[in-house]
Amino acid sequence: MHLEHLRRILAEAHKVSHHTEYLIAGSLSVLGVKADIPDAMSLSIDVDFYPLRDPERAGEIARTLGEGSAFHTQYGYYLDPIHPELPTLPRSWRSRIVEHDFGDVKAMFLEVNDTAVSKYTRGAENDLRWIEAGYDAKILDLEAIAVRVERDTDFFENEKQLALHRIEMHRLSMLPDGTLSRPLLKYLKEHPGLEYIAVDSQEGRYTGSIRWADASHVVQNVDRNKIAVHRVTRLDQAPEVYRDYTIEYLGGSAVVTLG
Repeated sequence: MHLEHLRRILAEAHKVSHHTEYLIAGSLSVLGVKADIPDAMSLSIDVDFYPLRDPERAGEIARTLGEGSAFHTQYGYYLDPIHPELPTLPRSWRSRIVEHDFGDVKAMFLEVNDTAVSKYTRGAENDLRWIEAGYDAKILDLEAIAVRVERDTDFFENEKQLALHRIEMHRLSMLPDGTLSRPLLKYLKEHPGLEYIAVDSQEGRYTGSIRWADASHVVQNVDRNKIAVHRVTRLDQAPEVYRDYTIEYLGGSAVVTLG
């Protein structure tokens, strides 16, 4: 979807409700970014929205412009009403709204890193794919997202722990250029029950079998369901998978010894 598609449907929403400002959440909040947007982030055909000044009217508008409407049939996309409290967002999200003025109406986009907080909380595979495309395109900022999850967001029950675990999965998979190692990411997703141990590259010492490795990363079992992920560039040699090693760091690099 593109901004012109959004302009068309918000203009129709204005005819229904006479409101001029609409909060755009979910995947299509990326349309507020002034950058080349990858298709994987803007493929959605449902626009999560509500009138900024009158959220309760979102359902009324969607009866005319929502899923199954004549607009949906004609143009192939639609408005999906949400409640303001439905997405899990940082408390300070309102201070980062990105405004786009179409003339008669304004789209008020969630800032994409705030959207990522809500997607990390949900944790569905399509949410993670959106986030991963954002990292590969240099649109999302992992550290900013992590800080907002850690310090600025209210969660239910164990949502925070799960969100931080998903963030750490992406942090471990990140290559020096900011893109993600897809082979490592695939491995970590296939083993969701693993706990990630932070590697101390200054003076850490880790002993255990090598569970997985490629040219960029080594995954070492250090305890029951606990792994350490090492960057190959820091190791003095590449260990073999399924053998036991001690990996000992000093000042950013590590010596790898068998056994």
